[in-house]
Amino acid sequence: MRSKEENREYFEKTAHHRIAWNNRNKFYHRSLNWYFSFIIPAGSRVLELGCGTGDLLAAVKPAYGVGVDFSTSLISVARTNYPELHFTEGDIEDSAWSDDPAYADLTFDYIILSDILHILWDVQKALNQVHRFSHRGTRIIISNYNFLWEPMVKLGEFLKIKQKSPNSNWLSHHDIFKLLEIEGFEVISHFRKLLIPKYIPLMNFLVNRFLVNLPLVNLLGLTNFVIARPFRMGREDFTVSIIIPARNEKGNIQNAILTTPVFGKSQEFILVEGHSSDGTWEEMQRVQATIKNKK
Repeated sequence: MRSKEENREYFEKTAHHRIAWNNRNKFYHRSLNWYFSFIIPAGSRVLELGCGTGDLLAAVKPAYGVGVDFSTSLISVARTNYPELHFTEGDIEDSAWSDDPAYADLTFDYIILSDILHILWDVQKALNQVHRFSHRGTRIIISNYNFLWEPMVKLGEFLKIKQKSPNSNWLSHHDIFKLLEIEGFEVISHFRKLLIPKYIPLMNFLVNRFLVNLPLVNLLGLTNFVIARPFRMGREDFTVSIIIPARNEKGNIQNAILTTPVFGKSQEFILVEGHSSDGTWEEMQRVQATIKNKK
C-alpha cells in the first residue's frame, strides 16, 4: 500500500475528476445510493467518514448530515455541491478532528463508511473514532469491495473503465467482523449485492435483484454490506407491556397474570377480548379489580 501522504496526494490530484468518473460508472454509484437509502430512513442524523464529494451523504437525505474527509479538494467539491450539509476536513484515523469542541456532543443515528476501509492504514483506529459519535441506537453501515473481485477491479483500472485507486488491503467479511468486535461493536446484519456493476437492460434486474440473493451465488457479490451497533454494556431494566389475546379463555385469565414472573422495571398487562361466549370479558374485569394492587 501507499503511505498515507501518498494517498492524500492521490485524492487531491484526482478530486476534480472524480465526478466525471462517477458519471462513467453511474449505475454502480446509483445502486450504492439506493442500498444505503433503503437502510437509512430519510430525516436521520447521519455521519459519513471518508465522504469524498458528498454524493452518498446527500442521497440518504439526512435531517442533519456531516461528512469528513482528509482531502481538502474533495471537501471543497462537497461544500460547493451540497451547501445544506456540513463537511469538515479531517483524518478519520486521527482523533485531532474529533477532539474539536464543535463535535464534542454530537451523536448520530447512522454512521457510514463506504468504500473506505480498504485504503486505510489503521482500520481499528478509524473504527475507534466511531464510538465518540454513537448512542445506544446508532447503526454503523459499512460497504467495501468483495476481495474475490480484486482481479476484475484491477482489470477495470487497466482498461480505464474504472478510476484507478490506491492499493487495497482487501479486507474480508471475517476481518471486518473481528475488527468491529475488538472495538466494541456487534454485527447485526451482513449481505452482498451487485453481480453486474454495469448497466445491462433486463440482466441487471434479474441478476442484481434476484440471482445475487441466492445461497452460494451471494458469495460473488461485488459489494459487501455490514451493519453493526455498539455493544450494550451492563444490564438495563425497561418497562414491559405484556399483550394477552383471549377468546373463550375464562378459566385461564387469572393464572396467565399470576404465573408471569416479575421482570423489568414495571409491567402492564393488556388483555384483548375476541368476542368470547363464555364470559371471558367479565372475567377480565373481575381479575383487574381483584389483583390490580398485586400486578
